[in-house]
Amino acid sequence: MTLLAFLFAAHADPSLDPDDGVPFRSVGDLDGDGQPELIGNVDGEHLEILWGGSDLATTLADPDASNPSGVQSMAGVRVISKDLDGDGVPDLLIGAPGFNAERHDVGRVYLVPGGRLDASVERRRLDSIAVGWIEGEAFSDRVGEHIRVLDGGSLIEVRIEEGQRAGTYVFDSKLKGPVPLASGRKS
Repeated sequence: MTLLAFLFAAHADPSLDPDDGVPFRSVGDLDGDGQPELIGNVDGEHLEILWGGSDLATTLADPDASNPSGVQSMAGVRVISKDLDGDGVPDLLIGAPGFNAERHDVGRVYLVPGGRLDASVERRRLDSIAVGWIEGEAFSDRVGEHIRVLDGGSLIEVRIEEGQRAGTYVFDSKLKGPVPLASGRKS
């Protein structure tokens, strides 16, 4: 059994426990072939998309994966798959709470439209395929650790649990380019 076959079987078969080292979960059909894809963080820095119905995989690398502090970005510690733009293809919100940006653990949440992903590319940088991202601004904001989609997909909620910026921030789901945490509506 290939690794991809095992991972798909583990997702479909409850007797194969996904908590036993299988960090992948279904995110729906990203490429329109009728087969669901799996996504998971493989090493604290990189996400793998395993394309359903094939033996192909795409690595999504956080641009900060080799940050000088040695802290892992944890890209994909939180992933939400939901059609946010109404095109019928699931989009991905990918949390990377350890993203560094020259400031320790400011974090990011990337918005990647499902239509921008396909199995033809083996490796992509998250910031090159994301249409936008929410980025923390201060030490240990850890944006991306707690994210939710609200109001049927029109809003993104980011929660910061510690520090001066602790609270919940709400953003329009139509992110474009970098969006600082402070531009969200704090509640």
